[in-house]
Amino acid sequence: MQQLLKISAFLTFFLSAQAFSAMFTPGVPCNGCELEIFDHGGVMATSKNAVFRVQNPQTPNGPAPYIELYNPTLATIQDCAQKVRNVRGRPGSVTMDAREYKLSGSNQVVFLVSNCRSKIGPGARLGERIMPSDGMTRPDGDGSMHRDHSDDGMRHEPGTDAESCPAFGDVPTDTSCSTGTSGWQNAGNVLSESCQLSYDDLSGSGGRQQVIYDNTYSVACAGGSYEPGVYVGPTPSDSNWGAYVPSGTNCQLKTGVRPSDGARVVEKIICP
Repeated sequence: MQQLLKISAFLTFFLSAQAFSAMFTPGVPCNGCELEIFDHGGVMATSKNAVFRVQNPQTPNGPAPYIELYNPTLATIQDCAQKVRNVRGRPGSVTMDAREYKLSGSNQVVFLVSNCRSKIGPGARLGERIMPSDGMTRPDGDGSMHRDHSDDGMRHEPGTDAESCPAFGDVPTDTSCSTGTSGWQNAGNVLSESCQLSYDDLSGSGGRQQVIYDNTYSVACAGGSYEPGVYVGPTPSDSNWGAYVPSGTNCQLKTGVRPSDGARVVEKIICP
């Protein structure tokens, strides 16, 4: 009997290990695969709870237009999303176990992910250290392990690193592309800046203004549609704002308070 139990346990472990042995390939169904992302065009929360969209993820088997990552435990998926953010434009990759999953009460198919981990991957140079925000150790070129305690003297916001914009994981409660009766202003020539949007204040005190654009909380609408793929980075060239909203565009802007820390941020911006 004990021998049968041992065999059963071994088979369960073996089949479980095999379930995620295939490497993810864009366009191929994933009923159990290893998903690896080593670069992308931005990560943002969606209107669906605990679902984060990765724009233009780069994988060992080619790029995909986007991938939506999901885990029912919000803290788990927020941590995974931050790991993916940290490899944007940097050496290393993030791997995770994944399965295609249909959200309850919806036809939307996402990737149910678990065991999300940072590692040296495609594009990493031998001996180059990765400095993740999760505090994990990484191998040096000689194979030894270290824990990174580097500090550049800057104040790092929670959930961010020195090369990315603050992102606290707050999820917008309203993603509709409609204006309300109060709190709105006319914003002219809206442009991306360092983690912010700049604009001409056409309905207030005037002059050029700047306000934080939070990639997980701020809602951007362009051409009448909510665009969760909009990303504002630490430099204008690291943003895709211009792909959605041409320079010189006038928009309707509403600022609000970010739930996590009370900072004034873009709550919603609607552009033609």
